[in-house]
Amino acid sequence: MIRVALLLFAACTPTSAGVHDGAPVADTRTATDGTSSSACPIGSTLLADRTSCPGAVLAPPSSLSIGTARPGTVVGLDGLDGDNVPCLSTFVCSPDGAPTMLFSDDPESPTIDGVLYADTFGPGAARLYVYHVNGGAAARKFPVVVLNTSSTDAHVTIRKVGLATPSTDYIGIGKAVASAWMSSTLSRMVTVPAGARVLLDSGLDNEHAVTNELVHAIIDLDADAPLKFSVVSVAATEDAAAVTAELSLVPYDRAHDRGTFAGADVWLVASAGGEGSSARKLTLGANMTEPFLTGRDKTTGATATLTGNYGVFYRFFVTSPGSVRFGANPRGGDWAGAVDNADSVVTLPSSGAVMTTDLVWLANSGDFSMMSGGGSSLPINVVVVTP
Repeated sequence: MIRVALLLFAACTPTSAGVHDGAPVADTRTATDGTSSSACPIGSTLLADRTSCPGAVLAPPSSLSIGTARPGTVVGLDGLDGDNVPCLSTFVCSPDGAPTMLFSDDPESPTIDGVLYADTFGPGAARLYVYHVNGGAAARKFPVVVLNTSSTDAHVTIRKVGLATPSTDYIGIGKAVASAWMSSTLSRMVTVPAGARVLLDSGLDNEHAVTNELVHAIIDLDADAPLKFSVVSVAATEDAAAVTAELSLVPYDRAHDRGTFAGADVWLVASAGGEGSSARKLTLGANMTEPFLTGRDKTTGATATLTGNYGVFYRFFVTSPGSVRFGANPRGGDWAGAVDNADSVVTLPSSGAVMTTDLVWLANSGDFSMMSGGGSSLPINVVVVTP
């Protein structure tokens, strides 16, 4: 299951826009009061200013000062207390055209046929996040069905897909899906005829889970018209597109999250170094560095908060006068995910998960991207080390 532990110390292809375009240019426009309007790159806007980071410089322990820190390698913290690492002054930015996330994780373990989440979205870019366990005795699937209520054909272009074989290894599936999604580059068009329902992705429809197995998918897409996207729970043998019109909404059990949330990509802009050997941190998934995404459960109209920001794609732009390296230290429990360094995607870690007593290396340069895996515990500290 998706797990979030909020610790007491924590008070067009928009989804990949700029991801491999090289370092951005800072936006130096001036506000009417004469101050800089944003330190974010051109093509993004300021979401939060996290540049107030009081506290003495903390030197990293020897285990974090090694000369070679390969992404994916797990090392011990060597006495470093993650709660006491000072923060890194950071601007949190929202890239223009960031996708809207349609998030379906409640009820997490349905036992009956029904609609798990649905919203009418488009035109624009969306990220569908499907995370459901078969709580019943017979094989079940959780596909996405698209309805076009207009009088003209509409189209969905699928840009990225992350899928994994259903399993009871929830952390393993989470990091496999994150890695597959980050590696994916597609331009597959699905036509939705006027007045018709179609399957969004046959691969997801073919993922059949037995009791207690997880089906997880992340799908990025562009829609050229308003379309209704429904995540459904049906028996493995059902024709989902044919039966969806007759399905009722499965009640929300409030144990997990569901809803529609704008701004599913986040850029983190910072400078590190210049103060000698140091360790600083960015705490992600705790409403400290980047705010939790807020939106609405479109099936009920209720406001919604995406606790932990699962499915958010983070890109880091960190400059440094010298060498710099980055690692992830879980603070809420075991964690896993994926990182993209210069077009090379690495699963984090290569096997199992990272524990709170350890750190997994992410990158050796300040331009990289990452995503936490479903099933992992949040928050995490991204520890920024200047040797």
